[in-house]
Amino acid sequence: MRGARALYRAGFHVVRLDLRGAGDGLARAPTIYHAGMTEDPRVAVEALVKDSRVSSLVLVGISLGGHLLVKLAGEWGAHAPSAVRAVVTISSPVDIASATHEIDRIRNVPYGAYVLLGLVKQAHDFARVHPDKTRFELDRLRCVRKIRDYHDHVIAPMHGFDGADDYHARASAAPYLPSITLPTLMIHADDDPMVPLSTVTPFLGHASKNVSLLKSTGGGHVGWLGGLRETHWVNTWAIERSIAFLRKHLAS
Repeated sequence: MRGARALYRAGFHVVRLDLRGAGDGLARAPTIYHAGMTEDPRVAVEALVKDSRVSSLVLVGISLGGHLLVKLAGEWGAHAPSAVRAVVTISSPVDIASATHEIDRIRNVPYGAYVLLGLVKQAHDFARVHPDKTRFELDRLRCVRKIRDYHDHVIAPMHGFDGADDYHARASAAPYLPSITLPTLMIHADDDPMVPLSTVTPFLGHASKNVSLLKSTGGGHVGWLGGLRETHWVNTWAIERSIAFLRKHLAS
């Protein structure tokens, strides 16, 4: 939300998407999102480029939303819509297996527990609103103690994966990094506890030359808060760098 607010204030027209089944879209969602579900941003882009008022687009993804955009850019390859000029991701994983392993580590229990609480609640909410579309067993939610458990018990049966390992392998963006033709900036902090750089940099060696990494010493996960005033948590270091990158490629 704060990223969208900063972009709007910077003069961009903004369309903000929730991941499928999250937020107000739950009642209309045919399923719940997973990390490789690029259909929604793809359809949104296709709809926007058909609008005569839209001459160019830039894409910004936060955390898992950024993972979706990296995978989508790789799926497009050389056939990306001409109106799309650039992609920015902030604190986003590129390999779901590595990111899941890190967040499930003991040192990350506070972060993992917070994320897991939201995921389990979303699963319960989806089952309540869409019992006929639910493909996982509600009773198994009691067994969910880690993010990997959630992938095994909810995401895999919901989307036809053969367990967590199959999901991680098929949904991850990492294999698509070499195919990216759009200018893509990935912004990370050295101290991100949820998506450490150690889960990102090993996969950048085979990435397209169009992919660049910008990192800072501090910032945490989607943090970079400079103070208590609203401008400090809206116009963060990462957002300001994002805006500069996007403007550069919109002008070229």
